[in-house]
Amino acid sequence: MDIENYKSDYINKKESRLINSLLISNEYLKEIIASSDIKGISYNFPIQNLIKNKNKRLHNGYGLDNIDDDQFFIYSLNTSGFLDWHADMHDDITPHNDRSVTDSTELDQHIQNYWDIIQNTECQFLSNSQHFNPENTINVSPQKIMKLFQRDTVSKIGSLLNNKKLDLQTIKGLLNYSSTSWKNPCFNYSIIYLPEYFNDSLLYAKYDSTYNHVILPIISNDKQIAFNSIINNLKNWLLCLLELTSSSNYNLKFLRLYINRNSDKYLIMTLLRNINWINGKLIPNENNLNWLSSPENSNNIHNNTNNNDNALAYNDENFIILEFEC
Repeated sequence: MDIENYKSDYINKKESRLINSLLISNEYLKEIIASSDIKGISYNFPIQNLIKNKNKRLHNGYGLDNIDDDQFFIYSLNTSGFLDWHADMHDDITPHNDRSVTDSTELDQHIQNYWDIIQNTECQFLSNSQHFNPENTINVSPQKIMKLFQRDTVSKIGSLLNNKKLDLQTIKGLLNYSSTSWKNPCFNYSIIYLPEYFNDSLLYAKYDSTYNHVILPIISNDKQIAFNSIINNLKNWLLCLLELTSSSNYNLKFLRLYINRNSDKYLIMTLLRNINWINGKLIPNENNLNWLSSPENSNNIHNNTNNNDNALAYNDENFIILEFEC
């Protein structure tokens, strides 16, 4: 199996677990999803929630007022009859904020969900091109690549969480940084569930203080009903994502939409033809050769093992990228 297919299986397995853990197994959410008034659900969390000990989170400076605990948001009709996003504070779905009284099994499940979402988001930028040993060009197996990827992801996220030497001002600066690039891990991750448009597929996203990076699933016409719904309701689901990005829950300026090049060509062309009506623009893929040659950025593209004999490659070549101002 090549890396592209292996990566797809990897994402699908984690996605099945996420859907079961966050949506199917919760009776309240099942009832919410079944309602004709509910058009979408978003589940968001900040990466500092990976730290189990709440006192340690506060000690490290992650207890700032502008950081929220994980939260569900619902896209539904408001009292005026218009669709908008709002937080759902129901006790059955809002995770416990007081980690000291949370059952350890439940907390472990939350942590597992966080990592599944982070890895499924970052994994999609793992190159489908040939991975190799830099010294002797021996091919690396897909299994080895994914193990290296998991280690690399944990390392990158950990570097944001474990630096105890950061003072409060530096942390505030990190939390307010603006990343226009897919390369950087973000302080917030989310999944977006829009069953009316995307059937049972999840949309993965990460965001900072300015940009919301949303990755669409691969969309093909194999499942004709879902495909027709995506095409016919293109403006509806695009507005839904724009409203989420600009809502008070996010308050971001830009939406970056990542469309997999393996998606149906008709869908891609339809999106490209319709970007002008909402001030969208096409963003060029990054020149990874130039970026790789920069010493300060080389570690972001290639992460070597302890023996420095295997490398990972990341790029955005799999995507057509559209940007919208909110």
